[in-house]
Amino acid sequence: MSESKAASSSEVKRFVLANNPKGLPKEDDWKLETVDASTLTLSDGEVLLTPKYISVDPYLRGVINGMKAGGVQTSIQLAEVVESKNDQFEKGAIVVGWTLPWQTLYKADVSGLRKIDPKLAPHLSCFLGVLGMPGQTAYFGLYEICKLKAGDVVVVSGAAGAVGSLAGQLAKLKGCFVVGTASGSKCKGVEAMGFDVCLDYTLFKTPEDARAALAKALGGREVNAYFDNTGGPVTHGLWPLLAKGAHVAICGQISVYNAVGEKDPIPDFLSGLIYKQINIRGFVVSEFLPQGLNEFYSTVGPLVASGKIKYAETVMDGFDTLPQAFIGLFTGKNVGKMVVKV
Repeated sequence: MSESKAASSSEVKRFVLANNPKGLPKEDDWKLETVDASTLTLSDGEVLLTPKYISVDPYLRGVINGMKAGGVQTSIQLAEVVESKNDQFEKGAIVVGWTLPWQTLYKADVSGLRKIDPKLAPHLSCFLGVLGMPGQTAYFGLYEICKLKAGDVVVVSGAAGAVGSLAGQLAKLKGCFVVGTASGSKCKGVEAMGFDVCLDYTLFKTPEDARAALAKALGGREVNAYFDNTGGPVTHGLWPLLAKGAHVAICGQISVYNAVGEKDPIPDFLSGLIYKQINIRGFVVSEFLPQGLNEFYSTVGPLVASGKIKYAETVMDGFDTLPQAFIGLFTGKNVGKMVVKV
């Protein structure tokens, strides 16, 4: 087996997990290390990558819980091939991978990589947001889990985020009445994307608060589809407002990702699933990939290109900002998709 070494002998930065966070992560839960690039030896079939954009997403909080201190942090990335010993991945190709290291230069086998066509998006970062995992999650969650149809009444929690904002817009394009929830001033941006109503969830202290606000916003309508990104009072308060045969997609539960100590018990809304025949299902988008990608790109790509789908991004500049960017997801620092430009 032939081998090749990275041409540069400069130091390469990487972030390793220093501590398993308790509650909300802190920047010093990660440690910035350096390694010598000359040690990155390619074997046949491998490629050498440098990240262009690194994604930070709420789901990583669960990944971190399962990591050991000293492990290199990973996440979804858009990277460039800078050296290749694989005929299918030429130098200069842009690839996306779901478990790539927080490292400024690294080698990888190609089993988890997919080449992307930059011409399909207005900006490369779109492949981590509206045309990436969040966009795919919104699309398949709506159509495969929520069984969206024209005229449905739809509620989307976390409507200002990368997933929720696209879910709501796709529902509006289908002729649905859509209510979203977001924090504070973010509601203005959500309504600018075409949602019929956006509610400030920070005003809800109890499920009853959420239920009253949702009921008023719905104006007597029952909810056919609920796309849940957050959990918390919004989710608990919504259940009595679901229509018979409603579909619920459980995408994320960010309200409890950093919980410490005993969590709230499962509320008694589960009993309501019986008589209303509610269809509730948790999912991860990977179950619909890669077989659904052509359908996704052919449907959503033109909507993004034409401006019928609006999207927001928060771009942090510089590799060293990765921990700060990730923590910002839980403190409201992002509007839309949060990415780090390296």
